[in-house]
Amino acid sequence: LAAYFLAPYRIGGRARHLMRLLNQLIRDEDTTAVVQEIKGDAALSVRLLQHLNSAGMTRGSTLGSIEQAVAVLGRDALYHWVSGLLVRMGPARPAAATLQARALWRARMLEMMGRAAKEPQPGTLYLVGLTSVLPLLLQITMAEALDSMQLPAHAAEALEDRAGPWAAYLSLVEALEKPDMAAAQELAEPLGGLDAMMGMSASAWK
Repeated sequence: LAAYFLAPYRIGGRARHLMRLLNQLIRDEDTTAVVQEIKGDAALSVRLLQHLNSAGMTRGSTLGSIEQAVAVLGRDALYHWVSGLLVRMGPARPAAATLQARALWRARMLEMMGRAAKEPQPGTLYLVGLTSVLPLLLQITMAEALDSMQLPAHAAEALEDRAGPWAAYLSLVEALEKPDMAAAQELAEPLGGLDAMMGMSASAWK
């Protein structure tokens, strides 16, 4: 298992496997396909069972199969867990922990914004937030990240060109990060105002 997390990152290797699994979950593919994707990586399978069999996760029972693990954890929790694995796969360096936290904050923040705006697929916005930091985290290009994540066209448009219907979400998280409160206040108006966004931001850091 140590080798799984410490091996050098390769866009065609384990990280691509996790990206493919995330896309299956967001697209709500059949559970059988999700289970087979997990089973395709022995270390990932073991890690998932260890995670769920840890104290308090399974109420004293022991899970013995990936099928059970996926059923117990649920899809929403599973894609958040897989996202956490992905962001921790970047090369070890002083800024890595900060970048990991930033990636997960952006992912959660964008998903919450999507829910506030009643977007039909807020889970895809979670992946947009994650993907926005992957080039820094994994030392790859945005084109490589987008190719691996296989996001819809308007997501890629927002990430590459800051254009399209989702560009404003990215601009808002960037304004909050700087912080540029004047820009953030203007961008936050359609989503309930700056106070609402600050509340979301606090929740997203947890």
